[in-house]
Amino acid sequence: MGGKAGADGGTTGGSAGIGATGGSAGAAAAGGSAGTGGAGTGGAAGTGGSAGTGGAAGTGGAAGTGGATGTGGATGTSGAAGTGGSAGVSGSGGTAGKAGSGGTAGSAGSSGTGGGGPDAGPMCYSANPVGTAMCGAGSTCHISDCGPPATYWCYSAGSGAESSACAEVLDCSSGQTCVGYTDTLKFCKKYCTLNSDCPEGFLCEGEILFCNGAVTGRYCEKTCTEPATPAGCQAGFKCSIQCNSTTTSLMCRPAGTQNAGACTWNGDCAAGYTCLAQTGADGGTSSICVQNCNTSIPCTTGACTGTFACGGAASAFRFCQ
Repeated sequence: MGGKAGADGGTTGGSAGIGATGGSAGAAAAGGSAGTGGAGTGGAAGTGGSAGTGGAAGTGGAAGTGGATGTGGATGTSGAAGTGGSAGVSGSGGTAGKAGSGGTAGSAGSSGTGGGGPDAGPMCYSANPVGTAMCGAGSTCHISDCGPPATYWCYSAGSGAESSACAEVLDCSSGQTCVGYTDTLKFCKKYCTLNSDCPEGFLCEGEILFCNGAVTGRYCEKTCTEPATPAGCQAGFKCSIQCNSTTTSLMCRPAGTQNAGACTWNGDCAAGYTCLAQTGADGGTSSICVQNCNTSIPCTTGACTGTFACGGAASAFRFCQ
């Protein structure tokens, strides 16, 4: 903290000395016969004596001596100059790469120096639109360290547009991240918290797992209308049936190559097909790729009689069996 200005330690000036009063005038000699005039002591000039009868005129009295001049008072000593305030202490640098807070400037003190973060960007709070807004134009808030607690920093954004291929998060434009569906299938997707954060034709349905699933984020996914065809989705994607508890939705997700046989996730099956979990007679479950169908798109084999369900609740979408 900056030092305070020193207090004025000066003394007050001395009072003026008091001068001595003047002496009284001497009295004139009394008239009569020619007397000699009395000398006035320390007084004003004596008045001439009256003419004596038949006598000589009296001599004038001597001038009285003026009073001594009074001695001047002693001059007061001037006050001592106040001492200057101490310089302010500089602020400490940021710890572990976080932006350090600037030191409080004292009187003539210097400001503290901030610590640097990744890309010299500031710290932010979350991988979503709110975190990105803290970073400003041309940057995106991404998770930086799993911690715990997890920390986030602002990174310079790339130029990758929505759904363009990417290799890492820094390839994507501001507010987006690089979503890896597989080791080789990665695309730029917009961070979101609500559906209103997404552009038209998209919903905040995608989920991203960070730090081995300890931290989650969400991204915008493109919607579609018919799982039996890939229409409305980008190349390499298909209209995929998604379950959210008992609710069904249709989102564009990566398409695989299989149109039959065992599967582990929906991305194994080709466009127009879905990875369906089935319960066997022994109570065990297995998953196979089945063909999606509707009244306009008939089955290659079998009949369009199967109904997809989410959480035990039947949907409006069908498959061939």
